[in-house]
Amino acid sequence: MFSWFSSSNPSTTKFEQLNSKAEKSVPQIDSNRSIQDYFQFGANLIRQAGQFKKNQDLENAYVNIKAFEILIQRLAKHPQVSSNKDEYNYNVEKCQQLKKELNNLMSQITQLLEQQSSQQQQQYNAPSAPPLNPYDQQQQPQYENQSGNRKSLPTVPSKKPLPPPVPQQQQPQRSNSVMYSTVGNVVNNDKFQTAVGNQVANMAQNEHVQSMVATGVATASTNRSVQRNVGEAIASSTDNSMVRSLATNESVQKTVGVVVANTVGNKEVQQKVGHYIAKAATDKEVQRKVASGFMTLLKGAAKGAKVAGKVAYEGGKIALEQGKKHYQESNQQ
Repeated sequence: MFSWFSSSNPSTTKFEQLNSKAEKSVPQIDSNRSIQDYFQFGANLIRQAGQFKKNQDLENAYVNIKAFEILIQRLAKHPQVSSNKDEYNYNVEKCQQLKKELNNLMSQITQLLEQQSSQQQQQYNAPSAPPLNPYDQQQQPQYENQSGNRKSLPTVPSKKPLPPPVPQQQQPQRSNSVMYSTVGNVVNNDKFQTAVGNQVANMAQNEHVQSMVATGVATASTNRSVQRNVGEAIASSTDNSMVRSLATNESVQKTVGVVVANTVGNKEVQQKVGHYIAKAATDKEVQRKVASGFMTLLKGAAKGAKVAGKVAYEGGKIALEQGKKHYQESNQQ
């Protein structure tokens, strides 16, 4: 059936697998089941094929179109075809129209396979050397069609969007150093600091943002784990033994946490602190210090999504403290 593929062509096995998957995803025709159910199933296959292609999942797009082709071929034996001739002929014409799309997908998949084969050959011919950062290649998730019982048609979601494609390779160890270096070039850039500072200034003076941030800070301030972590961070960043002692004292941590929670919940304080955060955010010296602190934090932060979460939390904490400092100094004058 697929004899036109060359036996030496690396795509031969791949398309045999894809065609087999498509065939298995289509149930055998049940003459007691309405042909309209099969027409709907076919429409869902085409709709999801379009979603797969949009997400650059060419293989599953191919599988769905191929499955539609197989379904229409099998429907020719359904006893209700004669009474639904117009709709059946419409789907037959649809199959003919999709042949061009199927061939395009085959061409693209074949090209990708040849590129991968060429890269592997180059790596094989390259001088061997111990890897600097070994990593496990993440396997691409395999498409599973819900064929289930042959008496029931598999359902294909028609409204729920497909998740974005998963990166085929992850290099955790190498990405940390590369990300640190790349981010460092960005956050230490003068124009970047100014642009971010202006954005922070605008947000800090927005009443809704002030209220939302205050609520989050108030909740975090009374959280025992947050209190302890902040206390330890303060203690480790000072040479003053009395400050270190106070910062790690549980009673002091709780008291300060409650005061912060009560203070940031006050609307007037929110507005004034927001004003001073905005003022600090546009100050060039403050921008440079925040950039330096950001890089220090990033260097020791956890991997993946934890980086963003911790950076966001620490950045908010620094901004709040900077605003409180200006606020307190203003009240003392």
